[in-house]
Amino acid sequence: MRTLASIVTLMAIVTALTACERVGPNPNASIVVASISITDARIPESPTGERLAVYAEIENSGRDDTLIALRADIAEAGSLHLMEMSEGMMTMRPTLSLDLPAGKTLSLRTGGAHGMLEGLSEIPEAGAVVEVTFVFESGTEVLVPVPVVSLSDLVNGA
Repeated sequence: MRTLASIVTLMAIVTALTACERVGPNPNASIVVASISITDARIPESPTGERLAVYAEIENSGRDDTLIALRADIAEAGSLHLMEMSEGMMTMRPTLSLDLPAGKTLSLRTGGAHGMLEGLSEIPEAGAVVEVTFVFESGTEVLVPVPVVSLSDLVNGA
């Protein structure tokens, strides 16, 4: 009788768990490692499938640090870029690092400093989640589940 009760209880738990809707990570949630806090992380879906941009807010409550790399299992390489006006045109140029002074926030955003994931082994669609590791000069590494958002959601601030 005890075995039957255990089986019924287990079946109820499995039914409840499978009935739950899977909800992706909250882009406004904060991932904190050491003195680094990463919020509002998002990746707009790629219109070409060649690369993905990575946006986030990175706050440093500790000593001066520097973002030196991004990594993701779905990308051969991660890089950092700056956007700047040159002869009346917005241009993107790679950079080896982005400074993150103590007590400040580094904004990775469209039209500014941002990350790129290149050499993709798969092209995630809106609603997917990409695990991205933010690597800092101090040795701190922060693994963040980053939601992929549609381009319209990115433009509308969703």
